[in-house]
Amino acid sequence: MNNKIKANQIRRLVGAIRNGGAAGRMGILVRGVAPITSWLTFHMLAPVRYIEKVKGVFIVCPPRSGGTVIYQSIASALPGIPFTNAHVLFLRGGSGIVRKSRAKRKIADKRFKNYNGYTAALAGVNEGNEFLAWAYSQDSAEQKKKNFLKLLNVLSPMDMECVVMKNVRSFEVLDKIYAASTGSNFVFVRVKRDLQKVIESTVREYYDSGSFHPVPRQLENSNINDPIEFAVKQITQIESTLDEKFAKIPKASKYLINYEEFCQYPYRSLIDLATNYLGLAEGDINKTAAIDNIQRSNRSRVSEADSRKIIKVLGRK
Repeated sequence: MNNKIKANQIRRLVGAIRNGGAAGRMGILVRGVAPITSWLTFHMLAPVRYIEKVKGVFIVCPPRSGGTVIYQSIASALPGIPFTNAHVLFLRGGSGIVRKSRAKRKIADKRFKNYNGYTAALAGVNEGNEFLAWAYSQDSAEQKKKNFLKLLNVLSPMDMECVVMKNVRSFEVLDKIYAASTGSNFVFVRVKRDLQKVIESTVREYYDSGSFHPVPRQLENSNINDPIEFAVKQITQIESTLDEKFAKIPKASKYLINYEEFCQYPYRSLIDLATNYLGLAEGDINKTAAIDNIQRSNRSRVSEADSRKIIKVLGRK
């Protein structure tokens, strides 16, 4: 892949350190440990029990779509276990840390915080890139299913708990993850945001970090002659791939969240998802200050000239 296109994780981490230091430092730690713990999970740790019909949410969307905020919201609202920094560091012990963190937090944080997708807290959400790569990289469907079960056992949900995961890299293999989850009650959540805002944020991220992330296979060998042209191709290709993959998932197992609407009425989507798709009661929803204070991001991410050019390039698509 062209080096200018390849996602530079170090520069993304530097950006996280610069904007929210603790998140970047946690990112360095978990990225260093993840290759080891993911290998242990899928080679040394056998499932301790068969988790039948576990309820779960898997969130996928293009980058810069507000997916991490929605991930944090769902993980906070549902009675369940998200994949967290603690799971990368301590494997099955991570769920105990998450439960203790929730029990101790009498007053929830007023705002969710994440920087370039990294969160600072030990019990903060994590995308689990290395773990999911192991889960769906095997050739046989049977092995994919076994590996997905191992990942569920790392999360070790109790009978009344939901599993919550999110991964932007999974847009090209969502059908494989769905097949691997068959037998569990998983709902695949797609987050959509105003396309122009997504591309503006993507271009701003390129200016800050010098990379695009993730890059569709069709664009891996492309040169970046114009960041705006490339960002439009990247995001529209990801959306097109998600259209294709979601069409193969049964209606009862997929859910759409619009970022702008969610920021305005977060509990509307959370209650609908919990009661109509996961079989939970409305009373099971945990209402927190962080969810109450979600605000739609409207700040300008690029110059006025860049914004006009994005509109023009999108009009040609």
